[in-house]
Amino acid sequence: MNPGSSQTEGQLPFGVDFQKSLLRLLLEDDSFAHAVVPYLQPHYFANEIIGWCFGVASRYREQYGGMPSAQVLLQETTKVDQRIRPAYQALVEQLGQAQLKDEQYMRDAVLDFVKRNIFVRSYQECRQLYNAGKVEEAYDRMMERMHQIVHTTWEPVDEGWFYDELPRRHMTRIRGDVLDDAITTGLRWLDHILGGGLHIGELGIWVADAKGGKSTMLVNHGIAATRIQQKKVAHFVFEGSRKQTEARYDAGVMEELYHVVKNGNIDGARYAREWQRYQHYKGLLWIRGFTERWDYSIVDIHEELKRLKRQRGWEPDLVIVDYGDLLRGRDKVYPNETEKQKAAFRDMKSLANRGYGVWTASQARRPEKGRENVVHFIHAREIADCYDKVRVADFLGSINSTVEERAAFMARLLAEMYRDNEANSSLLVRADFSRMIIREEGGLVSPSMTETQSTQQLGERRQQHVRI
Repeated sequence: MNPGSSQTEGQLPFGVDFQKSLLRLLLEDDSFAHAVVPYLQPHYFANEIIGWCFGVASRYREQYGGMPSAQVLLQETTKVDQRIRPAYQALVEQLGQAQLKDEQYMRDAVLDFVKRNIFVRSYQECRQLYNAGKVEEAYDRMMERMHQIVHTTWEPVDEGWFYDELPRRHMTRIRGDVLDDAITTGLRWLDHILGGGLHIGELGIWVADAKGGKSTMLVNHGIAATRIQQKKVAHFVFEGSRKQTEARYDAGVMEELYHVVKNGNIDGARYAREWQRYQHYKGLLWIRGFTERWDYSIVDIHEELKRLKRQRGWEPDLVIVDYGDLLRGRDKVYPNETEKQKAAFRDMKSLANRGYGVWTASQARRPEKGRENVVHFIHAREIADCYDKVRVADFLGSINSTVEERAAFMARLLAEMYRDNEANSSLLVRADFSRMIIREEGGLVSPSMTETQSTQQLGERRQQHVRI
């Protein structure tokens, strides 16, 4: 079903039962009504009585600042001609039994209707201006309406009466497990810093040099979330391809060389064993490639998540954006790269606030010549293009390695910042990018060490490390 695919402005393309449910939702949800009512008119409704109910509710809202109860509507029916009053009273009484089981679908469908109405209205306005020779005015009006369409959304109101709600908060804390919404990273060291893992509502960012392990780290987080905790993961690919990312996951899960997986050189017996293991994790990892254009925004991610929920009833716990620098702000019209990325990372934090954990990555500034041979920790100030990306992060870490370390399948992870805990800790890990593995096999190293001290300690670790 595609609501409104052939509609004109001002016609709700839904049946009477849907419209009854919509009216009930408007009466019961003030925040939704606040967002929707300004865009609707009584004549949009197919049923004259439902349109009358909406008109009464709309006028009541204007006068009293909120939606009326069904009792108010019932009282208003006494003002209707007594010959048709019973029909009005019967419909108002039916509103209490209207189905709300498809509430999210109703919200999305009405949002789609409103956006289409804005488009139709703006098209008519712009055509009149254009035909009158006012080309610049027509262009400006269209840009203004496009901005309005993009920003028309039903955001939940995050609010509460603090002093009134202590009992509710206290009981939630007593009954709840603080780790319930923590999504493991696969690294005990990092899980400890994050209080069990990345939490719902948090945005984590990894920074690294080009080819420094950003995508490998994100794949490892996806593997850990699905295989250790059976969390649902949506992995959005903005660089490379979905096929390439799938091969990375296969290599990481099987702990097999990437080129062996990519070329299909796994022997039959090994394939059969792995296929049996995969059955335990079916439906947990969904990968979506976005590589046809260069102007994707958070709106594209939102639309895909809504489609998944509507068509499959599937919603992820963890969203991976691979990687954030390739995303654009939702307006898609910015004066420079800095503003584009600033908006995109703010949009990703907004996505996390909707009820997901979000991992992404960002590139470090181009290193000075010769730095790849010197022990160095990438810090927030070295993030490329836009430092404001750091400001919205709940966690910021970096992946570091010299040429010598990479040859020994080693890297140093720096946890520079986490909002809810002390960070500034670094760990030596096995980083075998040929198998897409980042594993906790080294030990703690200090990000404040001098280059000589750090090199000496890393040398001791290398002697203990077994190269595969």
